[in-house]
Amino acid sequence: MAKGVVERVKSAFRFLEADYGFSVRIAHEDEEGPHLGGWVEYSTPLTVVSVVIEKLGLLVAPEIVRTKDEAEFRHESGISLERIYEYATSTSTERKRLASRDSGKLREAWKVFERPSPLESVEFDRRAGSHTADSRLDVELNAYAQLTRKYGEQLLLGNFSSWLELQEFKWDWLVGNYILSRRGKAVSAAEVEAIFWRTRNYLEALRREYGRDSRADS
Repeated sequence: MAKGVVERVKSAFRFLEADYGFSVRIAHEDEEGPHLGGWVEYSTPLTVVSVVIEKLGLLVAPEIVRTKDEAEFRHESGISLERIYEYATSTSTERKRLASRDSGKLREAWKVFERPSPLESVEFDRRAGSHTADSRLDVELNAYAQLTRKYGEQLLLGNFSSWLELQEFKWDWLVGNYILSRRGKAVSAAEVEAIFWRTRNYLEALRREYGRDSRADS
């Protein structure tokens, strides 16, 4: 193998260091087995970006976290590039529909968010045999790097003015996805909060931080 996973990630995401002042604080590569896998984490005093490749060589959408949330809400506060992309490319009307707790309305709203993922929306040839596994991973990493810059730039710069709105969207997506998975069975607010209680706690803390009244989730 010409380059390991970590070097591939660093090559694609070099712009984080060169243009936004990030440094690599974690660089881990799986050393066992024939399959690709690894994890690179970039950070500034304000922002953390994680790039993960699972052991089968599958690239996970990069995740962005506020540095100050790591100690208490590391897993609950992270937002993937997919949610950032969906928020940026949807209308306020579409997002309001997603916030509905009615399964019928949600099914209609969900059609909007079944659009291709950021990676799938990038035009490159993914036909079987057109790339080796290694070269395909390089293409995918470069595509995600471009999309991270395009849709996450303000967060990369430490500007979190839209952070609460992004977290509200993420919450609506989680709840909507759960309601639809129940296939028409009634879902109470208490049931949802019991499942996603840590995410809800983070959202409530964030609303207080931003001086917003708690939204009525019904």
